[in-house]
Amino acid sequence: MKESYGTLSETINGLKKEGYMLDFNISQKFLQCNKSNITLSPEDFEIGKVYDCSIDWNASKCRTKKA
Repeated sequence: MKESYGTLSETINGLKKEGYMLDFNISQKFLQCNKSNITLSPEDFEIGKVYDCSIDWNASKCRTKKA
């Protein structure tokens, strides 16, 4: 995973190219992928990297944060 891909859409596309194909959403105490009907509890996964894609008036760049 790269440290930065650029914008939010560039980050999503870059991660897809690296093989991250599933989109998970937070659902109470779980991560849930509706496309593949997968539900993960915190014990079932490890966060490798967090991308902060905050948008401000000056720039819309994604930056990594410590997991």
